[in-house]
Amino acid sequence: MRDIFFSYQNYFIFQFNIIEIMDFKVKIIIIHALFFVIQLVGSNHIELTSDLLLQWGFDINSTLIVLENRSIETIPSQEMISYINLTRFVMREDALFANLKRGAFAQCFNLKEIYIYDCPRLTNLTAGCFNDLVSLQSIVVSGTSLTRLHASIFDRLYSLKHLDFSDNKIEFIDQMTFARIEDLQMLILRSNRLKTIQPKAFFNTPNLHYFDLQHNQIEWASIDSFVFLCSRHINFDSNPIEKRFRVIRSELCEKEDTY
Repeated sequence: MRDIFFSYQNYFIFQFNIIEIMDFKVKIIIIHALFFVIQLVGSNHIELTSDLLLQWGFDINSTLIVLENRSIETIPSQEMISYINLTRFVMREDALFANLKRGAFAQCFNLKEIYIYDCPRLTNLTAGCFNDLVSLQSIVVSGTSLTRLHASIFDRLYSLKHLDFSDNKIEFIDQMTFARIEDLQMLILRSNRLKTIQPKAFFNTPNLHYFDLQHNQIEWASIDSFVFLCSRHINFDSNPIEKRFRVIRSELCEKEDTY
């Protein structure tokens, strides 16, 4: 006789005994039953709830929440409304995570940092998903399937200074996307699928001093997009426009020097 253990998410442990002379059909029945239990347990972890957070040891006084490979598909509206002391939220390595709803962090007025890593099913950020987080300073969303950034996800973020959307599948940035983030200092869009930079895409970002666009597919960029960025550090390496950008930057700086 030998023991076999199966661990699910470090919360459930299944043990069953297989006798060497056990009938083959009985073995198959046990294995099917085990997979049914696993699926049943997994189905309870689709939507993040405050009850789940409590089960995982994150009470309402928590300042840090780290969710790693928890099989969460959705963070619904106002589910974290009691976590007023939360300062950092991390979601990583979740193959199911696909939806961050409007008001997901409602009332989390002390939240300063949001990190979302390696969640390949995440294709879109819902308008208003970060709204009114007045203390939020940093957003990192990397290793997802995001294809677009639009201004409605950056509304009333008065303290935001750092945005990192590297290693996604972003193809398009709307005009005026970052215009409401006047204090933005660092913007990283490295390793996406950007092909063009729209006019005024970075309008009203006077404090932006580091801008990383490496490893995209950018073939065209409007000179109007960089009217505030002459003296800033901009990295266009590994783009088709790389050489052309150096000319654009030179012309822009010469134009600025005439004023």
